Amino acid sequence: MQKKIQKYLEDTVNSKIIYPLLSLLVALEAIFLHIPAEMFFMPLIALKNKIKYRNLWIVAVLSSVIGAIICYFLGALFFNGIEPFLNHIVPQEKIASTYKLMEEYGWIVVFVGATFILPFKLTVFVAGMYSMSFPVFITTVLIGRGLRFAISIWILSKFQKEFNFIFTKHFKLIILLSLLLLALIFWI
Repeated sequence: MQKKIQKYLEDTVNSKIIYPLLSLLVALEAIFLHIPAEMFFMPLIALKNKIKYRNLWIVAVLSSVIGAIICYFLGALFFNGIEPFLNHIVPQEKIASTYKLMEEYGWIVVFVGATFILPFKLTVFVAGMYSMSFPVFITTVLIGRGLRFAISIWILSKFQKEFNFIFTKHFKLIILLSLLLLALIFWI
């Protein structure tokens, strides 16, 4: 059974479907998945013999930007729907000051979310809620995600042999932990 699953994964990773599948997963990660996009790169880099890292980077960045755009507009739609109710709960001055802060410093928040530890989907949702300038938003997301994925792919490529060894030697454990992680994500 293990050999069949491993063979299926290897065939999938080495097939033409891998980039569209990766694109979908990375875009969904930018919208609502709680799994870092790098988790999708690891088996791809570990199992694919002649991967073109530039293609992986381009697919990851563009897919993440597409997901971020969708999440941005979801934030804008959500806020437009609740703004009349929010005006009754939160003083107008607070809403105005938050708009001003997003206008002045929103690009920093989005850059940190795109590059480092802040939840990316939350930062782009808030950017949409508070109508961050769309050209600034796109530029910041492109630069931030481009930088993050370039560093991630570079590190993963440097340790490809080690990842391959770990992935093939501890396959059952990796599958079990992945399933537990998925169950935990959908339970939360």
